[in-house]
Amino acid sequence: MRRWWRLALAALCLSSVAALGQETKPLLLSPPAAPPAAAAAPAAAPAGDLAAFVDGYIRAAVDQQGLPSASVVMVRDGRVVLAKSYGYADLEARRPASIDATLYRQASISKLFTWVLVMQLVEQGKLDLDRDVNAYLDFRIPDAFGKPITLRDLMTHTPGFDERLRGIFDTGAPRPTRLLQRANIPNREYAAGSTMAYSNYGAALGGYIAERAGRKPFEQLVEERILLPLRMTRSTFRQPIPGPLAAMVAKGYLPGSREALDFEWVATTSAGGMSATPADMGRFLQMLVNGGSLDGVQILAPQTLATMMRLQRPVGAGATGGYGLGFMVGEHKGVRHAGHGGNLSGTATYIAVLPQQRIGWYVAFNGQGAGGAAANRVRRELIHLVSERYAAPVPAAAAVPAVQSTARDAAGVYLSARRPHHGFLRIADILSTVAVVPDKDGAITVSASKRSDGSLRRWLPVGRDRFVEEESGSPLVFERGGNGQVVRMAGELLSPVAVFERAPAWLAKATTLLAAALAIVALAALSAPAGWMLRRGYRRPSLPRNGLARTSLPLARLGAWVAVGTLVAWILYLTRAEQEIAMLTSAADGRLLVLRLLAIAAALGLLAMLVDAFVAWGDPTRGWPRRLGATLAGAGAAVLLWAILEFELITFGLSY
Repeated sequence: MRRWWRLALAALCLSSVAALGQETKPLLLSPPAAPPAAAAAPAAAPAGDLAAFVDGYIRAAVDQQGLPSASVVMVRDGRVVLAKSYGYADLEARRPASIDATLYRQASISKLFTWVLVMQLVEQGKLDLDRDVNAYLDFRIPDAFGKPITLRDLMTHTPGFDERLRGIFDTGAPRPTRLLQRANIPNREYAAGSTMAYSNYGAALGGYIAERAGRKPFEQLVEERILLPLRMTRSTFRQPIPGPLAAMVAKGYLPGSREALDFEWVATTSAGGMSATPADMGRFLQMLVNGGSLDGVQILAPQTLATMMRLQRPVGAGATGGYGLGFMVGEHKGVRHAGHGGNLSGTATYIAVLPQQRIGWYVAFNGQGAGGAAANRVRRELIHLVSERYAAPVPAAAAVPAVQSTARDAAGVYLSARRPHHGFLRIADILSTVAVVPDKDGAITVSASKRSDGSLRRWLPVGRDRFVEEESGSPLVFERGGNGQVVRMAGELLSPVAVFERAPAWLAKATTLLAAALAIVALAALSAPAGWMLRRGYRRPSLPRNGLARTSLPLARLGAWVAVGTLVAWILYLTRAEQEIAMLTSAADGRLLVLRLLAIAAALGLLAMLVDAFVAWGDPTRGWPRRLGATLAGAGAAVLLWAILEFELITFGLSY
């Protein structure tokens, strides 16, 4: 749930984003590969072979990727063919992970239960997917773009909401959903239905609508309608986890750490608050593979579930991946898949179904693994490997006519639509840029799309504004605006949950610029004590100053110290926030207020440095070197002052 943001303030003292390559002219060429044409599928591999392969793959991942534990359940034709746990649910106590006695925090997989509940109410006529959601609420989502938000928009993550973090996580028992929803309504950045940008708030809103339509608290409703009918007796949406289940929860761990995290609260319960054993999740998985029923209990009508797993809104026009109704859906080498993943600081989960092959699996980890990305890589690769080995059609050669590459038009810098458009978290933009770079042969590379070995994927042109990944044939599509310029790109391998928008080119250079500016201002701060020590060592008296210079220089030196200290405080705070959710919850409001006040002080200090840069040229006590130094310091101050204002570090709203 928290994959969208990076600790971008660290960019002020880190290396720069790689520069974009030079643009090349369009070429007429025949791509060496094209999307594979579907042919007859190979004979299905035996269930035991499939189970043995997945067993070996997950075991190796735990051993090699720094994952404290993993659990996997695999279903084929409605029957469980693999149910196994690896590693430790609690490293300190040496408590082994267990299929039926270890609860994992499910994070965003919780949303599938929310959407199943919504669709049950749709089947009963209590909800309409295409009606304005305000008809179901006791507060109002403000109008925007002349188009209301519907449940269909919420389920396909196209309501157009700005990304918000506050109110999603918290440090104690969740407040009533209505209060959270009313207090944290995001801005509407896009017309409903027009732009895919994954929204936790939207999913939480869907859960609240289900709660009101079902006339019971959400936790009770999901228990009565889904958990108990499926006999998921060791699963709960309640926080804190009730009774004996609390002792079964797997401890979460940060990469490289053996110190367990505190229980990670999710304030918006319906968007990510579930805890469950892998065995219980296996029963939910069986229901999905069976078309909505298990052991004679019908949770959803088969046609309803099939619609949920079918692509409703692609991430971009012509893309093969995007969203069904609540399910992330996509295609790999002709094989359709549907499912959902979940992430907390110490949890990574995934549930996947290949509907046509009636194969499904669920995996859970109590950590993100090596580099903070191992679990995500394992989840993604498992979809590809199972599809290729046990379901994929045989690729057939296909002749592709020469096409004119539009790589030059596509080249540039992009940002995910799923990002904060306002407030201090906008600083994340400087580390979140995605660069599209054309190759000499008309292909492109995308900085955010890498293979498992870390190398960049290559995308080959197959039509105007359309490219395919050279190994899988997965498409990457570009969209042009009214002026004919490329403004967006989208593709399942890039991100199945958000479109990317063209960003200003300077953003890719911002890291280098801000790092240099911070270094200059830091040197200016150090120049005062350094100068004092030199003068003391050589017993040289300070030169007298007259007029404005007598005031501007001390203020500039003080301002440099305040600015550097403030920016370092922001960096340390957000670095810690990446590890501790409590740093970005309502409990942190006081600390964030102090940081914002410091940002004001830093801005005033940087302004004093700018003033001193001008005063220095009229100060007879400063020679040319010191005047140039003051000018350079003023330039660095101007850059940092611009950054504070541009990225809204001086804001006082409580929604972010």
